[in-house]
Amino acid sequence: MTESPVNPLLVENFGHVCCKLLRGDGLVWAFGHGQSIVDAFINEVGFHGLDCLVYDRLAQMADCPVKLRSALQQRALERAVWELRNRVLVEEALTSLAAAGVEALVYKGTALAYSLYANPVWRTRSDTDILVPGDKVAIASKVLVALGYQQTAEDAEISYYQTSFNKVAAEGGVHSIDLHWRINNSELLSQLFSYAELRQRAVPLTRLGKSALTLDAVNTLLVACLHRGAHKQATYRAAGRTEMTGDRFIWLYDIDQLARQMTSVQWREFFLRAHAKGLTVICMEGLQLAFDCFHTPLPPGWNNLLAVRTQSPTDTYFNAGSLRRMWMDLLACDSIQAKAVYCRRLVFPPEAYMLKKYDVTRRMWLPLLYVRRLTEGLIRRLPRAGEG
Repeated sequence: MTESPVNPLLVENFGHVCCKLLRGDGLVWAFGHGQSIVDAFINEVGFHGLDCLVYDRLAQMADCPVKLRSALQQRALERAVWELRNRVLVEEALTSLAAAGVEALVYKGTALAYSLYANPVWRTRSDTDILVPGDKVAIASKVLVALGYQQTAEDAEISYYQTSFNKVAAEGGVHSIDLHWRINNSELLSQLFSYAELRQRAVPLTRLGKSALTLDAVNTLLVACLHRGAHKQATYRAAGRTEMTGDRFIWLYDIDQLARQMTSVQWREFFLRAHAKGLTVICMEGLQLAFDCFHTPLPPGWNNLLAVRTQSPTDTYFNAGSLRRMWMDLLACDSIQAKAVYCRRLVFPPEAYMLKKYDVTRRMWLPLLYVRRLTEGLIRRLPRAGEG
């Protein structure tokens, strides 16, 4: 007998279950033991990046389905095997980059896994993000290729400031490094933090080897809030799902865990830098969501310390529509030449991107693909009945 589809409202409750588990609250599984329920829960925690974290805390849940426990245990074991190999490969890459004169800063998921989490397996992720100086990109790329990585086609339409490299380990498993030379692909957001500024405050990441460096605590929390905010307007793919959301629970849990380690001095610096960067609204939003989910301990009056009378252009950007964001990015370009390059890439993205997007292998179809792209873009922006 085929089971009925799982009610979407029930799936929403799975998030609350995860939050309770991560807060350390005991609870009883109350959703039934059917395979469709178990599969829906696993899919949900997989998308939110919580599968290994939740498995580690299943002992707190009474009447947990055996199928659920077994499935998450298998995922945790597979992730642990991948993590062991990935750590070796990342340390090797960082050591080789340093030997070539490239001081790479590890940030986002992998940096958090090895600086914030007692067990890096708990912080699921698909790649390692590293930031290098703009004038060292060519050298860094050669180093990664020499180590057996292959550069992949661009996934982003305007991927100015990063490129991706994949390596298939001899033992199996894909390991990816995203090489960045600016903190974000948005022209406006990319100017918030320079490599030089972040390098000046960088700290050792000894769990990833002698050559590993990462961002200091204050910048790490600021970038975590920025990263979450950027995905309010950019799609994210995980567990076979693609969504535009800034509210993956793993990102909010990162913010919670980072906040728990902040000292009073670091909090004061955080508030000052949030104002200086124009990130007050997005930081307030991220901290509030983390508090709602995980009861994050925050300093007294924290929301008043982030309050502003007028939103900054950066905070406005996070909630703007696509056309306004394009305009703001164009204005953020620092020269006529940069503006021209931005417009060209906006209208005519790289060939690799176009062929991949439309699943075409022959370059002869590119002119038609560009026409199709332009037409579809115009149609999406035409007023619909009942609008305006």
